[in-house]
Amino acid sequence: MLKDMGFDVLLSEGDLKNGGSIGFDMKSANSMFRVKLDFACSALIDLSANVLESLKSGYVDLHDLDEARQPCKLYIDASEEKRSLLRDELYKFSRNPLAYDLAELVPAEDMKELAEKAKMIADELL
Repeated sequence: MLKDMGFDVLLSEGDLKNGGSIGFDMKSANSMFRVKLDFACSALIDLSANVLESLKSGYVDLHDLDEARQPCKLYIDASEEKRSLLRDELYKFSRNPLAYDLAELVPAEDMKELAEKAKMIADELL
């Protein structure tokens, strides 16, 4: 999943502070197209929370994330190495969230709250 979305490159280059664009390929009825997500640090925090939930419960129910969806269990198998990558970046973010481009769009207080949540997730991703 990290590789499919482009996190592997961003994490190795340390480019999450500067926005960092990630994405994934998606198929429509007629063709393939690339879905791009700006502000990768926010997506990484969400992904990390889902990895943690899958570790604790064995799966993530997509209905719990979006009530409009039908119940659907997503199983995420993350190796210790991948969890370590996530954990390291979450700790970096939690130490200085205002250094990230996302802070230009999000109030400082909200960034600090997001940093606290990121640290809590990182602490549990053992």
